[in-house]
Amino acid sequence: SKELTVELFNIMNAINEGNKSAWDIARAYKRIIDDELFDEDFENVQEFALYVGVSKSTISQYIKAVEFVDKHEFGFDMFTVGSAYLLSTLTDEEFIDFVKWAEEQEIDLTTMSVKALRNLIKEYDSKDDVEEEVIEDSTDDSNESDDVEEEVTVSDRDSAIALIKSLMEEYNITVEDIE
Repeated sequence: SKELTVELFNIMNAINEGNKSAWDIARAYKRIIDDELFDEDFENVQEFALYVGVSKSTISQYIKAVEFVDKHEFGFDMFTVGSAYLLSTLTDEEFIDFVKWAEEQEIDLTTMSVKALRNLIKEYDSKDDVEEEVIEDSTDDSNESDDVEEEVTVSDRDSAIALIKSLMEEYNITVEDIE
């Protein structure tokens, strides 16, 4: 469909712009799934996910991150997609308690890497179990990537570009129509 082609075009542009556009990718996946834009060209979400080169769970994580930010009325610049997804795994009550606990510890959740946030959530979850001194994690998290953001290879891009071009041709869509 034309709408699917437009959203895939938006995803491709976001991928080419780099990590700063992860939210554009997440919002596009959410629209594709919520509006069932894939259903004319694919049997189900799994088939669509395989075709665009991501897992169904990755698409689900992107969607949950967007829903979390929308629900709590945060700006999309407040958290990374990966961080928002991690926070979305907490219940509303757990999230409120976690934020209060982090504030008491003088921890700024918005500046944390995904790995650091994951570790902090684990620490928070175990705080009532053990009242011992917390051992700091001294590992370098610079090699840790966000679970949600997958590396896009050249062949993935080529496949995605070919898909978008073929859909644009099939539906007689030009770049000007999208912009």
